[in-house]
Amino acid sequence: MKGTVEKEGNSWFYVVDLGKDEYGKRKRKKKRGFKTKKEAQQALTKLLHEVNTGAYVEPSNMKYESYLHEWLEGKKHVISKQTYILYCNFMKVHVVSQLGHIQLNKLSPLHIQKFIANLKNKGLADGTVRRIFTMINVSLNAAEKMQIIPKNPASLIEKPKEGKSNITVWDVPEINKFLQVAESKGNYYPAFFLAIMSGMRQGEILGLSWKDVDLNNGIIYITQILSHDGSEIFTRAKTKQSIRSVSISPNTVDFLRTLKQQQGLNDMVVQSSKGTPVSPSNLIKEMKRIIKLAGVPPIRFHDLRHTHAILMLKNGEHVKVVSERLGHSKIQMTLDTYSHVLPNMQADAAKRTLVSIKRKALTVQGLFQNKKQHPIKIISLLLPGPRRM
Repeated sequence: MKGTVEKEGNSWFYVVDLGKDEYGKRKRKKKRGFKTKKEAQQALTKLLHEVNTGAYVEPSNMKYESYLHEWLEGKKHVISKQTYILYCNFMKVHVVSQLGHIQLNKLSPLHIQKFIANLKNKGLADGTVRRIFTMINVSLNAAEKMQIIPKNPASLIEKPKEGKSNITVWDVPEINKFLQVAESKGNYYPAFFLAIMSGMRQGEILGLSWKDVDLNNGIIYITQILSHDGSEIFTRAKTKQSIRSVSISPNTVDFLRTLKQQQGLNDMVVQSSKGTPVSPSNLIKEMKRIIKLAGVPPIRFHDLRHTHAILMLKNGEHVKVVSERLGHSKIQMTLDTYSHVLPNMQADAAKRTLVSIKRKALTVQGLFQNKKQHPIKIISLLLPGPRRM
């Protein structure tokens, strides 16, 4: 593969022969605008090295909007339908207007950095900004793998951070006040009750059918969710970990058994007066109304899930069990979400351990005084046994 450097007026340019295309037509690349022969020669040498090592990518005139459309169509049957709809909405509302007109091979880290800043200036939630960035990053990773672009520009900037939002939860008296009012207000009560008693997500509760409720063994199987707009039930949950089973208490079993008898043959656990799935927006409106009537602090429906998790943690349940119950993809997510609760729990655990040790020490001291045991043996009673390899 050969290239030449030539002068044109007061500037220099290079020309390189890139072989033939798929139709047998010779491909040549020419680049102008170098101030010196040395600059042109260096650029030519770099290009030839990329070609010879397989790192060279033929520039594309495709706009990012066109590429994103094609990429999404290719992902349509790979990602969940709900994620596909979400990505299409992100593309239409946010991405196309700011990045869509830029040629794919000219999309730079600075473009994406400014785009992220604009999203934040609009007041979008940190989580939404992160999801939009993730979509862009994944799409450009695919473009790099397919050698449409030499490098993913999104990989060169820092991923937007999601600030910790303040979690507001209810204590037991507030839960009771809310449920007491909600119970007299009709079809929405089962949704509130299940959120508090099981920690399930809103979509999981509204998409729950009786076929996934095992009342004999006290288990709910989460296999489907209701879409955000309430128009469709998806048979795939949020993540792989979201497809799970949740054990329920005896009083929850009794409640559900009675509810099922009252509903008859209808399939949905939480249903409207017509037997259809409850609209998420109507559920939220009703929750706000009941909160005012009950006189409890205002919280979101999702905070009922947080309330369930924190009550479990405060009652001494292991964080791994709580994480599995909530369907978190990683235990670190649970730790990060409820880190504000854990220090107090650790302090309480330390106090309980100290009391336990003092009690054990008194018992051991009595043994020593009565039986004259060797001090080394007494100390060994307070220490963990040898680690087995």
